[in-house]
Amino acid sequence: MQYHYSRQEVTGVVVNQKVNISADYYATVSAMCDHLFKKGECHIDVGGTKQPFSIRKLRGRLAYIYQVRGKGPKHRQTADDKDDQVKGSQQRLWSSFKLFERFLNYADLYGVDRPVILCEGVTDNIYIKSAIQALAAKYPTLTNAVGDLKVKLFKYTKTSASVQQLGGGSGELLKLVNTYSSRTRKFKIAPKNPLILVADSDDGSKPLFKVIENRTGKKVDGSHAWYHLESNLYVVPIPKVGAADTPIEGLFEQILLDTTYEGKKFDRTNSEKDGTKFYGKKTFATKVVAANKGSINFGRFEPLLTAITEVIEDYKPKIAPSPVPALAPALV
Repeated sequence: MQYHYSRQEVTGVVVNQKVNISADYYATVSAMCDHLFKKGECHIDVGGTKQPFSIRKLRGRLAYIYQVRGKGPKHRQTADDKDDQVKGSQQRLWSSFKLFERFLNYADLYGVDRPVILCEGVTDNIYIKSAIQALAAKYPTLTNAVGDLKVKLFKYTKTSASVQQLGGGSGELLKLVNTYSSRTRKFKIAPKNPLILVADSDDGSKPLFKVIENRTGKKVDGSHAWYHLESNLYVVPIPKVGAADTPIEGLFEQILLDTTYEGKKFDRTNSEKDGTKFYGKKTFATKVVAANKGSINFGRFEPLLTAITEVIEDYKPKIAPSPVPALAPALV
């Protein structure tokens, strides 16, 4: 028999008056992350023996802790709290939430086993993947002959939005550039692959391009295909078509942009509300581009894919070689 105030624990979850994670469980996960950030790998103790533990499983444990604990302590809002919110105060965050955020930045942006391409949104990923696969013979660095990508396209999710503050859009790319140093400062190993941000060449990216110009001393005017900002962080602007502003959809031929689908026209702005007359970017990406990638002319995507390939090649010499362990003295 247990009293209502007794400690009750099931699968690492402590159930008292409220659900929580046991201190031992969290300490183990935290230690794994610490080793990962310092050495690039993590282990679990099994019967006194260290066994390799995959990043995928570690992600699962951190997601489990986040599911149980959330971002931070919840409390009833008082008049003082409302005043604080007006002054711009932020919610107090659990250390477990901060650890999860740091882990995701490591696993998805910094410590990845393939080059990462981070675009402005989900549909951009579909365009680029389709272009790479359609032009596979020209870009063996990016894919193999059967279309398996050798790069990773960053996937926007509810977790990336709520934990990493990465939900898509040019503003998120700017935020990532401005915070990348602080996001990665606790990682002690050199990243093995580049993180490549792909930004539309339009008004929405002007604040980002201003930061790039200030950091690199180079104009973002089409004279450079890509820019190295720091560590493994690069930016590739969408190549302009002529002198006009060019979002990624501008790389498609006009005949494709004029495609009628189920009697509707494509609205590139995603602002038309009349669903009986117009369809948006998601439908264009999935039903027009991905579904017909074998017959689409992706010629205007070639400068973009070439720039991405150049970034990958540029980063290779920057990878710090692994230290060679000293040889033990020979026994005489």
